[in-house]
Amino acid sequence: SLEEESAGTPGSPCVLRRLLASLRPDVVVSARLSRGLVFAFSVLFESPRFKIPAGNGYNFQLDSSWKFEPIPTGGPSTAEQLDEESRARCDGRIGAESEETARILYSCSHFPSDFSIRKRSKILFLCPAAWTVRFFARMVEKKQTDFSVKWVCFHSGWNQTGLKELEGTLKETLSIAVLIPTKDGEETIQLWSNEPTPSGSAMFKLAFEGNPWNAKESLLPDPIRPYRDLRGRTLRVAAYDYYPFFVFGRGKGGEVIPVEGIDASLLKILAGHFNFTYEIFAPEDGEWGAMMENGSFTGMIGAVESGRADLALTEITITANRSTVVDFTYPYMQEALTFVTLAPGESSRAFIVLSPLSIGGNVSIAKRQASGIKIIRRKLLLQMWFLVLGSIILTTVVLVFLARLLRKTEIKSGSERSLRYSPTKWFIFVIQVLTGESSPFFPTENSIRVFLSSWIIFSLILTSCYGGTLISQLSVPKEDPPLNNLNELDAAVSCGDLTWGCPRGSATEALFKNAEEGIYQHLWSRISKSAEENLVQTQEGVSEVLKRGKKGKKFAFVSGQTNSQLRATILGRSLFHIAKDTFYPQHYGIATPKGGPLKDVLDAV
Repeated sequence: SLEEESAGTPGSPCVLRRLLASLRPDVVVSARLSRGLVFAFSVLFESPRFKIPAGNGYNFQLDSSWKFEPIPTGGPSTAEQLDEESRARCDGRIGAESEETARILYSCSHFPSDFSIRKRSKILFLCPAAWTVRFFARMVEKKQTDFSVKWVCFHSGWNQTGLKELEGTLKETLSIAVLIPTKDGEETIQLWSNEPTPSGSAMFKLAFEGNPWNAKESLLPDPIRPYRDLRGRTLRVAAYDYYPFFVFGRGKGGEVIPVEGIDASLLKILAGHFNFTYEIFAPEDGEWGAMMENGSFTGMIGAVESGRADLALTEITITANRSTVVDFTYPYMQEALTFVTLAPGESSRAFIVLSPLSIGGNVSIAKRQASGIKIIRRKLLLQMWFLVLGSIILTTVVLVFLARLLRKTEIKSGSERSLRYSPTKWFIFVIQVLTGESSPFFPTENSIRVFLSSWIIFSLILTSCYGGTLISQLSVPKEDPPLNNLNELDAAVSCGDLTWGCPRGSATEALFKNAEEGIYQHLWSRISKSAEENLVQTQEGVSEVLKRGKKGKKFAFVSGQTNSQLRATILGRSLFHIAKDTFYPQHYGIATPKGGPLKDVLDAV
């Protein structure tokens, strides 16, 4: 069928037929979709999405389910009609993840403008050089390139001039092989593939010449192979002077030199393994990488996204948002988040005489996760004192009521009678009993004595407990309870005991800022209006806890375990308290340009 349509065949029919069978591409893009090309495509791949009719010749068309069906005799489809049908059935399906739609045939003239290609696809591009150059220029402009996608360009019109034009659009995010027939009617070809240069650009090199069907190795060269030795190429690396990951020094010319650190050692090992040098610079904004309103990123992630850096590494957390603009290597480190506060200090003694009647211990601890522990203690403190006052008033009322019922009791003197039945005198008498003071009179009536005995016993128990607790609190200073998890931090922030913060422009900030519900969202709502004040540089976070503490302001700083423990140790471990519980495990990776080869190269180590 291909031989019968020699006018529209994009190369030697025999070579093309063998090329389809050998490459078995996921996508084929042709200058136009001839009936012969579509038929050969379906027969070679035996796709379940295709159905070959039992009719005569090549009279078929595409239906809505992408199947071939016979058409009425005498009305064969033209190439143009077939092209329109294929375009209508294929649009938007190049990015499909289903295996059923893995094999797709496109017309270059109707190639979707908003396409997205699956990673590691193999695409056969059967178009003239001019079309190919314009096509790849558009892909580079829209940043839709991916090095894992292999493009194979083949057309009888290809020559050295077309190669030079295509070379001008090359980027490292493109993996292109060009097949050029050497002689008409023969099966020998030249295979040109793009390779990097020490300067960072790319150029075509002859990878194979001869009969590809007699070659023992794969027709297409390994695109990663040239990157296994970068031949002294200089890579730009975005990093921060941030111990223990990087410690910067200065060379004779003022250039940044990594002295020590976890990521510094990793970079040196990679440079030696892949034979490259590097220049390190720190983004001016000091941020790791936060998404801005226009969709671009700040900090180190923004440097890689914009092309100012080839690599970025300094405790960079792998997140879904960042992965939309850069590629991350396999994680080389994992840790979780925690927070640092000042070490618990001695509680204030301003109202210590009132505290023995507060309910602490199990009651407040059980309640602290639902609300602020300080608020609960204050409420319980007031409740206990009100209960004591209420019991005094109630006892006085009962005594006055009993005394008036016993008016028939013989009174020897009017002064005694006046004292006994006065509510004020009874109130003073009740307080004297409670505090253990002596009283100028004591009732002789049995009913009143029985009632007073219960009040005396209650007063004895209450004063004994109060006195013992007060002595213990005066003898042993009481410390504020430490905060060990997010619930306790949220409770303390809710009642205004402290504020909290995290690194500016970091994945930690994004975690709380983008939360729509739960404790992360609740904590962020507490500082959203003062975020500029509470978001600080990672290197300064633990220092800020100490700095604000000296001013009487309590502050909690949320960051990774390594940073928290190390900074607290440097400044004085006894000054800080690190929460026992951790949360939100995260992975650190090296950021590389989106769709570029460096990710696959570094992942292979």
